Amino acid sequence: MKTCPSCGESLPARSPSPVVAAVLSFLIPGLGQMYRGDVATGFGWLIVTVVGYVLLIVPGLVLHIWCIVSAARPARPPQTRTGRTVGSVALGG
Repeated sequence: MKTCPSCGESLPARSPSPVVAAVLSFLIPGLGQMYRGDVATGFGWLIVTVVGYVLLIVPGLVLHIWCIVSAARPARPPQTRTGRTVGSVALGG
């Protein structure tokens, strides 16, 4: 966590930009998800999209667009191993 150089107070962490995530996924499928911190999902999108392009151009293009939209969506709250949302009042587990 960063601190203010003049007063030493903790500064809030910046959340990843949905626009930057979408642009990165446009350039390389899955890179936007990786930028947002979800590396496993990013690699999954990369593999699935490349396979879609290899098999036929239309499925690859559809998967690539889906990947871009997925990267641009607002981040979901982190979850615990039990599937319950961390820091939420209503736990749906």
